[in-house]
Amino acid sequence: LPYFINAYLPDSLAQYTQVRYQRHDNGARHIRRVHATCPDSMLAPALAALEELYGCRATTSGNDIFVIQRGEVALDLATEGSFAARFGAAADAGATTGQPRLAGLTIEVADLPHIKALLAKNGVPATQRRGALVVGPEHAAGMMLEFTA
Repeated sequence: LPYFINAYLPDSLAQYTQVRYQRHDNGARHIRRVHATCPDSMLAPALAALEELYGCRATTSGNDIFVIQRGEVALDLATEGSFAARFGAAADAGATTGQPRLAGLTIEVADLPHIKALLAKNGVPATQRRGALVVGPEHAAGMMLEFTA
């Protein structure tokens, strides 16, 4: 997660929370969650490093999924298997490095049916899962995109 950690350090959040980035013409409102995965053997050390970096303890969100939240955006760290079980598809296998890595984003949108129609119009397949639309990594530059209302 070297790029991910640098991009989302608490000190640099101001550049990502500017008013001009808070709304998009397609109805996207906010990034609500950043999803990272790691091999089972890396979960404990990766979690400890992120807790130290962000200065807060993680909570659990299910089997081998941990949440670190400082502010409005949550960071979910999951084993690769737990990520696959939650979203119905594995993280992009081509990007598996044996290290923790960025695996996806949850984006809050103003109008979920509008996003569904927009994705279909542009030929981007999305599946309905747990009240959200999920675009697999093979159609989203190597990471999963989850859209929620």
